Amino acid sequence: LVCLVVLLCAAAAQAAGGLQPLHVKTGLWQSTVNNQLAGGIPPDMQARLAAMPPEQRARIEAMMQKQFSGTPQGSTFKSCLTQKDLNDSAPWGSGTKCTWTVLTSTSTDLEVKGTDCDAGKKEGMNSEFHVKIHVVDSGHVKATFDGTMTGNGHTTTMNGNYTSEWVGPTCPADAK
Repeated sequence: LVCLVVLLCAAAAQAAGGLQPLHVKTGLWQSTVNNQLAGGIPPDMQARLAAMPPEQRARIEAMMQKQFSGTPQGSTFKSCLTQKDLNDSAPWGSGTKCTWTVLTSTSTDLEVKGTDCDAGKKEGMNSEFHVKIHVVDSGHVKATFDGTMTGNGHTTTMNGNYTSEWVGPTCPADAK
Protein backbone atom coordinates (compact mmCIF):
# COMPACT_ATOMS: atom_id res chain seq x y z
CA LEU A 1 0.00 0.00 0.00
CA VAL A 2 2.99 2.29 0.12
CA CYS A 3 2.72 2.09 -3.67
CA LEU A 4 -0.85 3.37 -3.40
CA VAL A 5 0.40 6.40 -1.50
CA VAL A 6 3.03 7.14 -4.10
CA LEU A 7 0.52 6.67 -6.91
CA LEU A 8 -1.94 8.88 -5.12
CA CYS A 9 0.58 11.69 -5.05
CA ALA A 10 1.21 10.97 -8.70
CA ALA A 11 -2.45 11.13 -9.57
CA ALA A 12 -2.90 14.42 -7.77
CA ALA A 13 -0.81 16.09 -10.42
CA GLN A 14 -3.16 14.77 -13.10
CA ALA A 15 -6.19 16.52 -11.68
CA ALA A 16 -8.69 18.23 -13.94
CA GLY A 17 -7.53 21.03 -16.26
CA GLY A 18 -6.38 24.48 -15.27
CA LEU A 19 -3.13 23.36 -13.72
CA GLN A 20 -0.01 25.46 -13.83
CA PRO A 21 3.11 23.25 -14.17
CA LEU A 22 5.20 23.07 -11.02
CA HIS A 23 8.53 24.91 -11.30
CA VAL A 24 10.95 22.00 -10.83
CA LYS A 25 14.01 20.65 -12.64
CA THR A 26 13.77 17.74 -15.03
CA GLY A 27 15.91 14.64 -14.59
CA LEU A 28 16.41 12.11 -11.83
CA TRP A 29 14.63 12.64 -8.48
CA GLN A 30 14.90 10.74 -5.22
CA SER A 31 11.80 10.65 -3.03
CA THR A 32 11.17 9.47 0.51
CA VAL A 33 7.59 8.62 1.44
CA ASN A 34 6.35 8.19 5.02
CA ASN A 35 2.80 7.06 5.61
CA GLN A 36 0.42 5.51 8.10
CA LEU A 37 -2.61 3.32 7.41
CA ALA A 38 -5.05 2.62 10.21
CA GLY A 39 -8.25 0.67 10.51
CA GLY A 40 -7.25 -2.96 10.60
CA ILE A 41 -7.57 -5.52 7.83
CA PRO A 42 -10.67 -4.82 5.69
CA PRO A 43 -13.39 -7.53 5.77
CA ASP A 44 -13.01 -8.50 2.09
CA MET A 45 -9.30 -9.13 2.64
CA GLN A 46 -10.06 -11.17 5.76
CA ALA A 47 -12.35 -13.39 3.65
CA ARG A 48 -9.56 -13.95 1.11
CA LEU A 49 -7.14 -14.78 3.91
CA ALA A 50 -9.53 -17.40 5.26
CA ALA A 51 -9.31 -19.29 1.96
CA MET A 52 -5.48 -19.51 2.03
CA PRO A 53 -3.37 -22.39 3.32
CA PRO A 54 -2.46 -21.78 7.03
CA GLU A 55 1.24 -20.99 6.47
CA GLN A 56 0.56 -18.53 3.64
CA ARG A 57 -2.31 -16.98 5.60
CA ALA A 58 -0.14 -16.43 8.69
CA ARG A 59 2.62 -14.76 6.65
CA ILE A 60 0.28 -12.44 4.73
CA GLU A 61 -1.87 -11.69 7.78
CA ALA A 62 1.21 -10.61 9.76
CA MET A 63 2.30 -8.33 6.91
CA MET A 64 -1.18 -6.80 6.57
CA GLN A 65 -1.63 -6.29 10.31
CA LYS A 66 1.62 -4.33 10.35
CA GLN A 67 0.55 -2.33 7.30
CA PHE A 68 -2.89 -1.39 8.67
CA SER A 69 -1.83 -0.87 12.30
CA GLY A 70 -1.18 2.85 12.10
CA THR A 71 2.55 2.24 12.49
CA PRO A 72 4.56 4.73 10.39
CA GLN A 73 6.16 3.16 7.32
CA GLY A 74 8.57 4.61 4.84
CA SER A 75 10.31 3.98 1.58
CA THR A 76 12.74 5.73 -0.73
CA PHE A 77 12.76 5.47 -4.51
CA LYS A 78 14.11 7.22 -7.59
CA SER A 79 12.10 8.37 -10.58
CA CYS A 80 12.64 10.32 -13.77
CA LEU A 81 10.84 13.59 -14.49
CA THR A 82 10.76 14.78 -18.11
CA GLN A 83 9.69 18.04 -19.72
CA LYS A 84 6.78 16.12 -21.26
CA ASP A 85 5.63 15.15 -17.73
CA LEU A 86 5.61 18.82 -16.74
CA ASN A 87 3.86 19.93 -19.94
CA ASP A 88 1.20 17.25 -19.45
CA SER A 89 0.61 18.55 -15.91
CA ALA A 90 1.62 15.13 -14.63
CA PRO A 91 4.95 15.69 -12.89
CA TRP A 92 4.92 12.43 -10.92
CA GLY A 93 3.55 9.95 -13.49
CA SER A 94 0.21 8.18 -13.59
CA GLY A 95 -1.70 6.49 -10.82
CA THR A 96 -4.95 6.19 -8.96
CA LYS A 97 -7.99 7.37 -10.92
CA CYS A 98 -10.20 9.87 -9.07
CA THR A 99 -12.43 12.81 -9.84
CA TRP A 100 -9.99 15.56 -8.93
CA THR A 101 -10.84 19.09 -7.87
CA VAL A 102 -8.01 21.60 -8.02
CA LEU A 103 -8.02 23.75 -4.89
CA THR A 104 -4.75 25.61 -5.58
CA SER A 105 -2.43 25.58 -8.58
CA THR A 106 0.64 27.80 -8.90
CA SER A 107 4.20 27.15 -10.03
CA THR A 108 5.09 26.33 -6.41
CA ASP A 109 1.93 24.86 -4.88
CA LEU A 110 -0.62 22.28 -5.92
CA GLU A 111 -3.53 21.28 -3.71
CA VAL A 112 -6.16 18.85 -4.92
CA LYS A 113 -9.01 16.77 -3.56
CA GLY A 114 -9.86 13.42 -5.11
CA THR A 115 -13.29 11.81 -4.79
CA ASP A 116 -14.90 8.73 -6.32
CA CYS A 117 -11.48 7.10 -6.58
CA ASP A 118 -10.83 3.65 -8.07
CA ALA A 119 -8.84 2.67 -4.97
CA GLY A 120 -10.93 0.07 -3.14
CA LYS A 121 -13.91 0.19 -5.54
CA LYS A 122 -13.61 -3.50 -6.43
CA GLU A 123 -13.94 -4.28 -2.72
CA GLY A 124 -17.03 -2.08 -2.29
CA MET A 125 -15.11 0.81 -0.72
CA ASN A 126 -15.56 4.54 -1.41
CA SER A 127 -12.41 6.60 -1.16
CA GLU A 128 -11.34 10.22 -1.16
CA PHE A 129 -7.96 11.85 -0.84
CA HIS A 130 -6.44 15.28 -0.22
CA VAL A 131 -2.93 16.13 -1.45
CA LYS A 132 -0.78 19.26 -1.05
CA ILE A 133 2.48 19.57 -3.01
CA HIS A 134 4.89 22.43 -2.33
CA VAL A 135 7.99 23.31 -4.37
CA VAL A 136 10.58 24.53 -1.87
CA ASP A 137 12.90 25.39 -4.75
CA SER A 138 13.38 23.89 -8.23
CA GLY A 139 15.33 20.96 -6.74
CA HIS A 140 13.27 20.20 -3.62
CA VAL A 141 9.60 19.27 -3.25
CA LYS A 142 7.54 18.42 -0.16
CA ALA A 143 4.02 17.01 0.02
CA THR A 144 1.41 15.90 2.51
CA PHE A 145 -1.57 13.64 1.88
CA ASP A 146 -4.47 12.08 3.70
CA GLY A 147 -7.36 9.89 2.69
CA THR A 148 -10.23 7.70 3.78
CA MET A 149 -11.63 4.48 2.35
CA THR A 150 -15.06 3.49 3.70
CA GLY A 151 -17.35 0.58 2.94
CA ASN A 152 -18.58 -2.83 4.09
CA GLY A 153 -18.78 -1.54 7.65
CA HIS A 154 -15.08 -0.69 7.66
CA THR A 155 -12.99 2.50 7.47
CA THR A 156 -9.30 2.75 6.62
CA THR A 157 -7.49 6.07 7.04
CA MET A 158 -4.19 7.09 5.52
CA ASN A 159 -1.92 10.07 6.02
CA GLY A 160 1.66 10.90 5.32
CA ASN A 161 4.23 13.05 3.63
CA TYR A 162 7.00 12.85 1.12
CA THR A 163 10.09 14.81 0.23
CA SER A 164 11.77 14.75 -3.15
CA GLU A 165 15.22 15.95 -4.07
CA TRP A 166 16.65 16.47 -7.55
CA VAL A 167 19.60 14.14 -8.13
CA GLY A 168 20.78 15.20 -11.59
CA PRO A 169 19.80 16.09 -15.16
CA THR A 170 20.05 12.58 -16.64
CA CYS A 171 18.14 9.43 -15.84
CA PRO A 172 19.41 5.87 -16.00
CA ALA A 173 17.78 3.68 -18.65
CA ASP A 174 15.83 1.74 -16.00
CA ALA A 175 14.37 4.84 -14.26
CA LYS A 176 10.58 5.20 -14.37
